[in-house]
Amino acid sequence: MHDLNVIPWPIDNSSANLVIASHVVEHVDSVISFMSELHRILKDDGKLVIRYPHYSQRHTFRDPTHKRFMTLESLDYFIFESELFGEYSNFGFRLIRKIMNTDNDIAWILSKLSFESYEKYWCKLFPAWQVILEIEK
Repeated sequence: MHDLNVIPWPIDNSSANLVIASHVVEHVDSVISFMSELHRILKDDGKLVIRYPHYSQRHTFRDPTHKRFMTLESLDYFIFESELFGEYSNFGFRLIRKIMNTDNDIAWILSKLSFESYEKYWCKLFPAWQVILEIEK
């Protein structure tokens, strides 16, 4: 066990082939430090799966331990292909896929048509459950 807010983590560099961080990133003090440590411990071509609640889900606000509310693009700052890449880091990941789990078919259809419009206009009526981001070093 280790407090993920204490950097560096007691894990060797390039030691993990796969890291699954399910509903963790919304709890840490610094997303940048968290992503940096994940990058450090992953082997080249190592895979990272991050799951986090979408901000439209009411449970996101209910949990008093959540430190932030995240959109589909919140971690794009760390994805090479993203227009947001490089704003906060000099390391990055390659996108494998990004999935938004929705609570109903209407939300799914609206998010597939345009996730920007979905998040701007529709997500409060038809909330998403979580975002699943699969990336690799």
